[in-house]
Amino acid sequence: MRFPRATHLIIGVIGSKEDAENIKADLAVFLKEKMGLTLSVEKTKITHSAGRARFLGYDISVSRSQEIKRKKNGVKARPYTGVVKLYVPHEKWESASADVPPWIT
Repeated sequence: MRFPRATHLIIGVIGSKEDAENIKADLAVFLKEKMGLTLSVEKTKITHSAGRARFLGYDISVSRSQEIKRKKNGVKARPYTGVVKLYVPHEKWESASADVPPWIT
């Protein structure tokens, strides 16, 4: 399998920061030994899902609703914890709106 020189990848890990660091180290070894690629230390980051991760110019986060609702069976639960959300940063849609022709408003 051949990959372009600047392949972008995001990996979600359910586990501790230590788990994520171990996966990152294993991935670096695999890419180096099996594919002849190196992981960029500056660009390869571990981010907690409570914050936003910038990826290809967009922000990705995982929602953590504090709201609790009662299900039909009477059990209390959070309705949408763990939903992955994609955000368009302000500077991205601001620059895109500058490119809109004047006849489109």
